[in-house]
Amino acid sequence: MAIELEPPYILSGTLSLIFVVFAIVIGLRIVSKYFEHKRRELLFVGLTAILISEPWWPSAFGFLNILITGEALPDQIYLLMGVSLIPMLVLFWLTAFTDLLYKEKQKIILIAFAIYGALFEIFFLSFLVINPSIIGSISGYFDPNYGLFVRVYEISLLGIILITGVLFARKSLKSDDKEIQLKGKFILVAIFSFIFGGALDIVALLEFPSPTSIILVVIARLILISCAVEFYIGLILPERIKRIFLKQ
Repeated sequence: MAIELEPPYILSGTLSLIFVVFAIVIGLRIVSKYFEHKRRELLFVGLTAILISEPWWPSAFGFLNILITGEALPDQIYLLMGVSLIPMLVLFWLTAFTDLLYKEKQKIILIAFAIYGALFEIFFLSFLVINPSIIGSISGYFDPNYGLFVRVYEISLLGIILITGVLFARKSLKSDDKEIQLKGKFILVAIFSFIFGGALDIVALLEFPSPTSIILVVIARLILISCAVEFYIGLILPERIKRIFLKQ
């Protein structure tokens, strides 16, 4: 029997899909700049922009799958879809970050986090096969509710993104170049938008689909969509934005 989604789940899935599509398109746009300028950090930042939406892939693609087939995917597929590439996300971001700052420490930083990510993947895949409930469960039809193991890892990575992002933005803000300063401001806003939007989304899904949680999910995912746009502006600084904020 085909699944008939209630309006709250249609809203949740639609907003997730919009965020994921925004992130993928913007990421590919940044990657395309790599081929134009041959700057390696643009390649890895673009890949980061794509993968930063991964925790919302189960909601986005699960929703799309139900619309097309009328059936939900197995819980393990949702959990695998939402977590398995996060260690790659961190390595891509840290590669870009250390290309621009702390180049002399790049190798040791990347090796340390490659080991950290590999250990996480080993335990994650083992738990997924042996006891998926350790990884988490599915709330409603497609939104993952992760357990402590995944949450602790995600929080540690949010800390890494926050620290490195602030360091990168601070360096930009200290520049004498007004364009670089503006980029730093947008990147800083994007980082805080992602952290706040992601945290709000987690809290909202704990009680979903209560009326309050529906409102919080809408707010959280709109913030995440804005984060993708802010991140793009901070990296590329389109001419239209430049003209608006740098009128002089």
